[in-house]
Amino acid sequence: MARIDESGIQLKDIKYFNKDYHENHKKQWTTSEVEYIKNSSDSLVEMSLALGRTAGAICMKRSYLRKEEEV
Repeated sequence: MARIDESGIQLKDIKYFNKDYHENHKKQWTTSEVEYIKNSSDSLVEMSLALGRTAGAICMKRSYLRKEEEV
């Protein structure tokens, strides 16, 4: 079963690059974006739409930030 957000957008729509949703693709991360990822309890779909980044990019950044905190 496909996971669908309240907006009707499926995870598969934002998992990989889609020019309609990912306007910040391959751009540098801003401080506010990093803070949003650290403090947000939003779903991956909501974060992807809010940040204009793919779900994969968000997961990788979140993983990097968690490892950075451990050091």
